[in-house]
Amino acid sequence: HEMSRRGLVPNTVTYNTLIHGFCLVGDLNAAQDLFNEMISQGVYPNIVTFGILLDGFCNNGKLEQALETFKVMQKSKMDLNTAVYNI
Repeated sequence: HEMSRRGLVPNTVTYNTLIHGFCLVGDLNAAQDLFNEMISQGVYPNIVTFGILLDGFCNNGKLEQALETFKVMQKSKMDLNTAVYNI
């Protein structure tokens, strides 16, 4: 929200960086909230976004959230790569 007040429009890379940071410190709720905000702002997640979330959820024992994220990713019709399947 601070970025918006300053007239800066976050893009996919910006969101990915912030989501990754939240995942690294174990704040998965903030990562999920930011992902939801990203979509609501019309910024589309890419394969990197989903990989970051899947990795964060799996590394923190949140397998149910990882599975839900994976289902969202599959529904997006995005080209999935082997890196995502190997997480």
